[in-house]
Amino acid sequence: VNAPADGDRQSWSEDDVAHTRDNALAVLERCGLNLSFRDSDCVSTTPNDWHGRFPGSGGSLYGGASHGIWSSFTRPGARSRLKGLYLSGGSVHPGPGVPMATLSGRLAASAVVRDIA
Repeated sequence: VNAPADGDRQSWSEDDVAHTRDNALAVLERCGLNLSFRDSDCVSTTPNDWHGRFPGSGGSLYGGASHGIWSSFTRPGARSRLKGLYLSGGSVHPGPGVPMATLSGRLAASAVVRDIA
C-alpha cells in the first residue's frame, strides 16, 4: 500500500498499519483477489521508517511530488552540496519516468566529467 509521505509529521502505530493492511486486503477481495497470509510472513515499512532511514525524505519513496506548478523548480540538479556527490534518478532534474531518469544520469555524468577536467 502506497501511503502518504508524512513520515516527518505523523507517527504510524501498529494499529494504523494493521488497519491500513486490512482495508487494502478488503479492497483486493472485492476485486476478486483473496489473499491470506500469516502476520509473521509480512514486513511493513511505514513512512516513519523510510524517513528514519533517509532523513529529509519526509517518508517519500520517490522523492518530492512530481505534480504541481512549482515541482519542476524544486528538484535538485546533478551536483549536490557535497563535493564529489552527484545525483540522478526520478526525483532529480529533469524529473520522473524512465526517460527522464536516464537523462538525469547523463546530466550527472556530464557534471562529473566537467568537474574532473
